[in-house]
Amino acid sequence: MSDDSVYITQYNFNSFLKKIDLEKVKLTEKSALNRNLSAILNFYELRWLKLYQTAMEEPGEILKEAYIKQVSVDNDRYVYYTPPAYHKDSECINLKSRFENVFIPEPVRVKGHDAVVLFRELYKKNVALYENNRPAFMALVELKLKVKIFDLEHVEADNSGSQKLDGLILLSPQEIEYEIDKLLEEMNTFRHSSTETENEVKKFGYATYKAKKHDNNGNFSLIIDDKESDLHKWHNYKKSLNRLVQEYCRATLNPEFEFSAPILEEIGFRACQSCCGDAIKIEAINNFFSAESNSQKIIDSIPF
Repeated sequence: MSDDSVYITQYNFNSFLKKIDLEKVKLTEKSALNRNLSAILNFYELRWLKLYQTAMEEPGEILKEAYIKQVSVDNDRYVYYTPPAYHKDSECINLKSRFENVFIPEPVRVKGHDAVVLFRELYKKNVALYENNRPAFMALVELKLKVKIFDLEHVEADNSGSQKLDGLILLSPQEIEYEIDKLLEEMNTFRHSSTETENEVKKFGYATYKAKKHDNNGNFSLIIDDKESDLHKWHNYKKSLNRLVQEYCRATLNPEFEFSAPILEEIGFRACQSCCGDAIKIEAINNFFSAESNSQKIIDSIPF
């Protein structure tokens, strides 16, 4: 690990990939995994895997050439608002934990930014009340903000730490390749388990998230929302396959999931206060004394 190498979460890495201008990046031609997946994954899924592999191979080049830099803006959507962070310690608790947040209720958002700020303060000071007595918390919000809400919506996402929890990050490329082959064999068996399953996968398998069914009243729902449907199972198979192939690229090309701190800072990442705190303080002290030294040089150069 070089001196400027740091770690980021899987969530933040995937968020970064979604901001890549695909017109400006040359995706890798040769897949790290020597398997033909075109009969299972659609064009966009295969392109995502190519982008993921390319970013594992040359993350610095992609950031310089193709990243669409965005100013981190507070859009009043979440209770906790912080720019993405990088970590010096691979065991940092913030790196390993799940990303959790709370959506700002819409009745609060429509009252404006000041109301959002007040709600954030109210929630942070009364988390215990919310967890133990939600009706009392809702009553407090109504009293302070003059809005009526009935519950809060939470958002969660996997960080890189969750990879360690499920053991994948401990596997070698050969072991992950074995898991991929085992999954492909299982998918093939399932796909041809019946004529009905085979026809459904053939018809909707490439775009499982788009397939709809209609009821007698003309209303529709997504087929994959039916957990008993063959398409739901096939959709989960594809998600597992995508995840395994990404893990294979990481294990082969960037086993420690390391990135360059200076490059990450260029695109808006900040140092984690928990595991980079001492380094931040030392840098601030060095900058202070450097500024003091420069000021003294200027004073010494004055000819009177």
